[in-house]
Amino acid sequence: MSRPDDSDNPLYAAIEILVYGLIYVFSRAYRTELNYPAESADRSKPNVLSDDTKTINLRVVAPADFYKFSANGTCRKYDLQWFEKALDDGLGAFLRTPTAAPDLSTLHLGMTFGFEEIEQSFIKPVPDHGFVMSFEPTPVQWNEAAA
Repeated sequence: MSRPDDSDNPLYAAIEILVYGLIYVFSRAYRTELNYPAESADRSKPNVLSDDTKTINLRVVAPADFYKFSANGTCRKYDLQWFEKALDDGLGAFLRTPTAAPDLSTLHLGMTFGFEEIEQSFIKPVPDHGFVMSFEPTPVQWNEAAA
């Protein structure tokens, strides 16, 4: 369970992944000035800074309890649906709006944002086989009650 007064919470994670996304946009917009190659030297590895990359999906993926906190002795779920929507809408608008040099709208790049959760215990022991990982992120349902 996260705590709202430290860096181990969904809001902090969202800002962190947003910064990474903006660094990507900057790197893509200034790839020539930064001397990034136009194509990957190894053809089997895609160059994520190339024009072939059309959409970047920023996701905060964490166990379900990460989206819960304790307040006054009760367990509650954060309600960040408004923030998730604002970031998702804002990123799309930011990349479509013509700006001064460089004009980011010429990148023809889309970017989305979302919070996703995985099972609390996504690594499970399997007899005689070690462990199996069940990693199937699903969108966070903000209006459901915390247990």
